[in-house]
Amino acid sequence: MLSNKECVDYLKGLAKVLDYENKTHCQKLDICSREFGFNNFYDFKHNLPNLSSTRGEEITCKLMQRYCQIALPNPNIDYYAFTVYKSDFRQVSYFSHWIGWDKRGKEVREPSLINAELMVNSLRNSSRFTDPVYIVENEREFSIWRLSWYGTAFIPKDLAEENFRSCFDKEWRVCKNVNMKLVERQNAIELHRLRDSLAMR
Repeated sequence: MLSNKECVDYLKGLAKVLDYENKTHCQKLDICSREFGFNNFYDFKHNLPNLSSTRGEEITCKLMQRYCQIALPNPNIDYYAFTVYKSDFRQVSYFSHWIGWDKRGKEVREPSLINAELMVNSLRNSSRFTDPVYIVENEREFSIWRLSWYGTAFIPKDLAEENFRSCFDKEWRVCKNVNMKLVERQNAIELHRLRDSLAMR
């Protein structure tokens, strides 16, 4: 659970990022406070310490999630984009680049650094991509995202490399003398899967 100060800081960050036209920052704070069941920012700040641990934990998680859903990437930080799935949090996919083929002719890929600002805006504004897109900046946000929120998150380089080490250690799988017939066979299998997937939509 976040400390009271951290909760207040998250609410301030939320108010700063939200686009309420013709509203002052103080008015935005009141609007955000009402979103979480308080009358205004003063009510939020002064009654937060009096909440039960269960209610406090609920508000903490919702506040953190809400902020990460609309936060913007830091232009001075390199990001990777990862997706975890509600059906199995151990299943991970990511924006990647090709580094070779393995001995069975399958592609070997590693995560790619991306233009987070461009991609975040594109995904959040896409009518086809309806899931939340998170900006995850620290270990606490990362842990809750992976275990509770799921979906796509843009993660700073160091944080991603520390927590998804196996995704960045695939060079050993690359076969230098791969049989290209196996590559062609795998490509045909993947093409068939893609066509089946598109046909089911």
